[in-house]
Amino acid sequence: PDRFEGVFARQVREHLDRLGYRRVELAHHGRHSVCCGSSGQLGHFHPDWAREHEEQNLAEARAAGATVLLADCQACVLNLADRAGGSIKVQHALNVLLGFEENYDDVKKKAAAMFEGEEGEELYLRLYDD
Repeated sequence: PDRFEGVFARQVREHLDRLGYRRVELAHHGRHSVCCGSSGQLGHFHPDWAREHEEQNLAEARAAGATVLLADCQACVLNLADRAGGSIKVQHALNVLLGFEENYDDVKKKAAAMFEGEEGEELYLRLYDD
């Protein structure tokens, strides 16, 4: 929702500058940002489209010389980190600003592992038990 107003994006950039981070912009940023649509569940209905946009963002980050890709959408962070496979570090902008960096590498695999095996099946069933 901030893509057109840029209020939060501007504030995040200003704080990153104050903290001494070197910033580079993707070729498509601001109102021209490439959204994967994950927070709106678009990726569930058009996974190929979402994957293409995730790949584009990662390619633009690499082309810009970024070592860390920041996003302000947690769905984007999780999907981009999963797609990057550790080739570029992906972080939520607030985590970086607050000095609380997370390791999102293989986060989806780690989450899926909770539901593997006999105990995983029991846990899965308990989640949906009335």
